[in-house]
Amino acid sequence: MGIKLEEKNGQWLINEPYFKEWANKQNLSVGDIILEIDGHNINELNNNIKYYPVIRAARELTFVNKEDGQLSHLQIAPFDVFQQFIYIFLLPACYFLLSLIVSFYLNQFHKSIFSRA
Repeated sequence: MGIKLEEKNGQWLINEPYFKEWANKQNLSVGDIILEIDGHNINELNNNIKYYPVIRAARELTFVNKEDGQLSHLQIAPFDVFQQFIYIFLLPACYFLLSLIVSFYLNQFHKSIFSRA
């Protein structure tokens, strides 16, 4: 997911979402206050986030919109972000198919060499 955070006055604010187009569609913007990640208060996760302030993966976010102060809950599906779908599913699938084709080719090549002998 890649949402960079920064701490100001004891609150964790969105500093920079990696997938800006997706964030705009979800009504996430720079300056929104993150309250919960996957149902856990962000201050309970403070030790992990303090040293590396990035939300890398989450199924649910609770945040306060900076524009209107409205509390929002965001459900995140695993493949909501198309780039994430490519990295998690499509590239490994292509690698698997390429490996399978090469192994079948080498198997046939191996058989043809030993059948001549």
